[in-house]
Order: sequence, then C-alpha cells, then structure tokens
Amino acid sequence: MTSSLLPSLPAVDDVLFNFAQSDGFWANLVIAFGTSYDVVKATELQQQWKSRNFSQIPPIEVLSDEVLGTANGAYSSSKNKIYLSASFLNTASSAAIVNVILEEIGHYVDAQVNQVDSAGDEGAIFAELVQGNSLDVATLDALRGENDQTTIIINGEIIQVEQADFTGTNGNDTITGTSGDDTINPLRGQDNVDGGEGNDLLIVNYSSNTYAGTTTYPAGISSSIYLSSGDWSGSFSAYINSSGNYDYLSFSNRPLA
Repeated sequence: MTSSLLPSLPAVDDVLFNFAQSDGFWANLVIAFGTSYDVVKATELQQQWKSRNFSQIPPIEVLSDEVLGTANGAYSSSKNKIYLSASFLNTASSAAIVNVILEEIGHYVDAQVNQVDSAGDEGAIFAELVQGNSLDVATLDALRGENDQTTIIINGEIIQVEQADFTGTNGNDTITGTSGDDTINPLRGQDNVDGGEGNDLLIVNYSSNTYAGTTTYPAGISSSIYLSSGDWSGSFSAYINSSGNYDYLSFSNRPLA
C-alpha cells in the first residue's frame, strides 16, 4: 500500500461511520441501490460501520495505468478487491482519493445487497450521498445511464470490474479527459475541465448550493457555451454567498479528428 493512500483511509472510515448513523441512511440506500436490496445485509453493514468495524471493506491493490487505463479506480466483485491507479494516487488530492475509494466501496455494497448489479454508476451515486451531497434528477439520470463495466487484465487473467471515471471534489480541481468517451463530474469548487476528444458527458451539479441570492449577487447558474475553431468551450458559475464567492467551471472539448 502506497504512502499517498494511507492518510486517506481514516477519512473514508469517518465518512462511513457518520453515514451509518445518519437519518438519511435508508433513504439514500434506495437512491443508490433501488428498492429491492437485501435489508438484512444492509443492516449488518450499518451495524458494523456504527461500531467502526471496517474489516469487511475489500482490500486495495494499486495498479499501473497500463492495467487500469484511464480509470482512477475499479472494483471486482469476483475478486472482492478494490483497484486504484498509481498515477492517480501520486497526483490527486486527499479529497479526490477519498471520493474514489468511496465510489468503489459503493460498488462493493451493491454486490453485497443486490443479486443483480444496479443500473448505471451506483458507486458514484453512493459516494456523493454518503458525503452529504444531494443529487438532482438530471444528475441521477445521467449516472444511472452510465455504463461503468469493463475488463482489466492482471497477470494474464481477464477480470470484470466496475470503474471510477473522472469525478472531482468540492474543492478546486483540474480534470483532463481522454480521446475516448468520458463521463466527467467535477462537483463544486472552481474547476477547469479539458475533455479531450470524444463524445463526453459533463455533469454540472450545484444542487447542494442552497444560497438564496441578493440583488448584488443573485442565485442561480450562469452559463456560456460557444464553438471556436471546431472546439466546444464554455463555463458555468453560481454564487454561493452574499460576499460574492462562487462555484465556477470552465470546460473545453475537441471533436475527433
């Protein structure tokens, strides 16, 4: 286990501990995993997390980009193991690392409480909800429509996994996509996204921004989208308080050559 990973693990434990005690525990499980999940198994997990018993959480293995590709992390139900990208761990903030681990734990929880994999990227939904972030209908629909299934090869063995793509934090992030079709969810903060080539899905979710607005700093999202030299670019912004502080996202995306 790398030194960059170790400081993030207590923070992951704290999130799960707080979530297990929250009033919204059961309602959020329904949002992430549907209404047919195994309540007995979910209760077992809740009681374990309330007792700060995290021994059931899958082990973590760090892999190179040659194995994981562009994914920051992945989970294999057949191996019951979480995989994280070495380059991601070396460059990401602690908050981003925590978010990806929680996403893969979400895939693990789904495998425990459901006999059939939940639709879309239930791990990303779980990661947001356990950290106290709300998701609007459009964001939920986008995540539920995402296909996060893929395969990786480790020591010649083909392993089916669910992967974490490009998810930021509520801090200030710089996210660079690939030439493929990426799903990018930078969350809040002042972010810069370069989607690269491909047909990308950009999720702009300011639903946890409850600022009511003033005459000087009104509430709501402002946007600007334009096409320049074949590249789509633009920005979104929303004030977060009466002092003029704001969330901001700038983005660009290039069409395939």
